[in-house]
Amino acid sequence: MNEELKKGFGNLAAACGIDHWLKSVYEFLALGYPRLALARAQGIPLVPYYVNVRTTFDNPDRNLNPEVGSDVKIVADTIIQEIEYTITRDRVPQNVFQPQSDFFFSLQSGIEAKINVVGMPRPSIAPRFTPLSTLAKAAGTPAPGFPNGLWVMTYQQQFQVDFLARIQLPDFPTTVVLTFKCLTPDTDKFDGVNITDRQALARLQELCGIQIPDCYITANKS
Repeated sequence: MNEELKKGFGNLAAACGIDHWLKSVYEFLALGYPRLALARAQGIPLVPYYVNVRTTFDNPDRNLNPEVGSDVKIVADTIIQEIEYTITRDRVPQNVFQPQSDFFFSLQSGIEAKINVVGMPRPSIAPRFTPLSTLAKAAGTPAPGFPNGLWVMTYQQQFQVDFLARIQLPDFPTTVVLTFKCLTPDTDKFDGVNITDRQALARLQELCGIQIPDCYITANKS
């Protein structure tokens, strides 16, 4: 970015009070996501999409459904905003009170989950079986000050979930859907195949005029 353009952006930011634009670029860098920082710097919008992990308990003897994968492939750096879950008893309602019964059943069903990530790096998000309602509450309120506190999956990673019915379920089949609410750049130019972290850092410096310490660049060898 030439000096006149940099000056123009600085004047625009000062006039419009949008200093948070540059702040958010550096926040993504501080969190370790140069590709998201580049997308932010270039004004590329983040769009929502959903990743589901689904399993069905189909008989009273099967209380563990291990290593269930997600239904879509993550191909670009993806922000995980929230986790939601749905439990459905897959049969025709028996009476008018069935919806209320199903609602309260979902809050204390006894179904728990472990959440792991396959692909490097391999963090274990919930290494011990944890109630679904606890997982949803813990991940349901992102920390204030976007993008602080957000969790990011890269194109190398996918979800893998173990489901456990800790107590015998009253009806079969019972389906559980764990849904991850996500944000990702609205372009195919920021996946891990088309651009590496080092390339993203170079573009941030050369095209956008973002100042990046040498120690940060040295640490990002990919």
